[in-house]
Amino acid sequence: MGRPKKDDKKKTISLALPPYLLEWLERQPESRAILIETALCSWYQIPEHVKATKPVPKKIGNNKP
Repeated sequence: MGRPKKDDKKKTISLALPPYLLEWLERQPESRAILIETALCSWYQIPEHVKATKPVPKKIGNNKP
């Protein structure tokens, strides 16, 4: 049996941005991902309870019914 998938794991996406934004992102000390996530959460006012994902329960041993 494989490892359980983490629902809260960040995923890579391809995103086309204009050159001026890419240049600006490169000049910042934070990573592109952090800057984009912060901007989107701020712009769309995403509440904390939506951002927080439910923790995945840990399986201990062989808990078969």
